Amino acid sequence: MTTQHTSTLVRRTAAVAACAGLALFGTACHVSVGSTPIHKASDIAAGECLTIDGGIGKTKVDASKSDCDTDGELTFYAAETVPTSGSCSGSNSATLNFDKEANKLCMTPNFAAANCYQIPIPGGRLADYRKVDCDARAVGSTVIAQLETRAGANIACTEEQTKWSFDKPESIGYCLKEVVA
Repeated sequence: MTTQHTSTLVRRTAAVAACAGLALFGTACHVSVGSTPIHKASDIAAGECLTIDGGIGKTKVDASKSDCDTDGELTFYAAETVPTSGSCSGSNSATLNFDKEANKLCMTPNFAAANCYQIPIPGGRLADYRKVDCDARAVGSTVIAQLETRAGANIACTEEQTKWSFDKPESIGYCLKEVVA
């Protein structure tokens, strides 16, 4: 990756972090894609995992509880519940709003080592998050990034990598590197 690409990913990711609470949200509806559908923020406890499915052309995402160790798809940790008008404590947190609910769910992505992910940038949608092949092309307002290292929130990343760290529901840090197909 060239310095120009690295700077671009860092700027894009910084913008995602700054806009995550505003741009990366979804509204849940009532269809299950995992074991137990999630209809409101209180349907899942901090530390449990969920999957989301936005499908092509959908305006709402479907959310359900999932095993945190699933290998087939991207999961998110439920990090905390905050009032709909409030902010998540983590700057990189994605949010899930629920129809007619006073609270929203703050989520931390559960990235697994060596996997690649499509990650929304400002203007993207929560449903744009997904596990992809590393040779996939970014679509719309997304980038493709590979997780190179996962550790605690105090993780140290190289200049070619972008650091994402979270304190909730536990200390997690990721070093991501943009994949240019």
